[in-house]
This record gives sequence, C-alpha cells and structure tokens, in this order.
Amino acid sequence: MPPIVWQRTDYGKIMRGDLLGVGKSVVVALLGIAVFIAAGMGIALLVTTIMKALGVDPAPLF
Repeated sequence: MPPIVWQRTDYGKIMRGDLLGVGKSVVVALLGIAVFIAAGMGIALLVTTIMKALGVDPAPLF
C-alpha cells in the first residue's frame, strides 16, 4: 500500500478567498444602499413637483 500523503493547508489562500468574498459583499451592499437613496430622492422630487404643480407649497409642511 502506498503511504498516506496529507496535503498542506494553505491558510494564506483561504484568507485571500475569505477577504475577497467579504469585499464583494461590501461593494454589493454599498451599491444597494446607493440605489435605495437615489430612489428615495427621486420619489421625493417627484412628489414635490406634483405638489408644486397642484399649487401646494411643501416647504411649510416641514
């Protein structure tokens, strides 16, 4: 029988893979937050425009 050969664990490779995965997750989360903020600002601008068109000044409501 041939001898059992154990492969060495490359902890550097494991760390690089984990950090790359975390980096991708952070980028996706930041992009998602940016999209939600942009959507909220767009909706606020649309509502303000509609209120101005109807003759209602939204400034005193704040």
